[in-house]
This record gives sequence, C-alpha cells and structure tokens, in this order.
Amino acid sequence: MNDTTYHESPDFGLRKIEKLKSQKSIGLLFSQGKFIGSGNLILKYNPKKNAENDAAIKMGVTVSGKKMKKSVDRNYVKRILREAFRHKKSEFYKLLSPQFPGADFMFIYNHTTRPEYQKTMKEMDGIIKKLNGKINENGTD
Repeated sequence: MNDTTYHESPDFGLRKIEKLKSQKSIGLLFSQGKFIGSGNLILKYNPKKNAENDAAIKMGVTVSGKKMKKSVDRNYVKRILREAFRHKKSEFYKLLSPQFPGADFMFIYNHTTRPEYQKTMKEMDGIIKKLNGKINENGTD
C-alpha cells in the first residue's frame, strides 16, 4: 500500500469512508462473499483485489427484523456491533497483507435477544481468529 491509501484512524473512530453504504458493494458482498460465524455473530466478507483509493476495510451491520421485532432493540444491537468493531478495528487492520489488501465486511446479528457487550466482544475476537485462519489457509480468502 502506498501513502495515498487510507489507514485506520489512531483515535479508534469509525470514519464515514469506512462505512459500507454502496448498494453495488453490498450486493456483491451478499452474492459473492464468504461467511464466518462466532456465537450469535456472523461476518459476511468479500475480499478486495486492491484498496488503493478507498478505505481498506469498509463495514456495515444488519439485524433481522424477523428476529428482533422492535426497532429500538435492532438499533441497540447495531450500536453495540459498531462499537465492538470500533474497539477491535486495529486487530482487523493487522490482518491486512499483500494477499489480503482489504475487504468489505457486513456483521449480522443472528439472535432474538439483545446481546451483552462483553459477550459481543468475545464473539468479535472469535471472528478475528477465524478470519486470520482463513487468510493464512487460503492466502486470498
């Protein structure tokens, strides 16, 4: 990566450029992406070929309206997932390499009750560990 590549911000923030909002990218992610699961948390990811003029990692979160009926609960879960990612963001950036220059991530909460923050952090650690294993195993996955 060169100097024009966007790197993680040192203040653990989640910048606008790091948010996955493009309908095209989200469509590709769900049609071609790969799954990793840990507890109630699922990561759908799609590796990028290069991340030259873009954030290396873009992320989004989703919670099923069928599983969580109340929007208050869905919004709470999304806040918890974004916060857990924000705290673990540096660990995701450590996974980047020439074989894995970046990816689009979508975190999916797959349960009917509100999560506990500490349990979500442990599930995020499990996702990182499994993603690291997949990258090392396959190189480009």
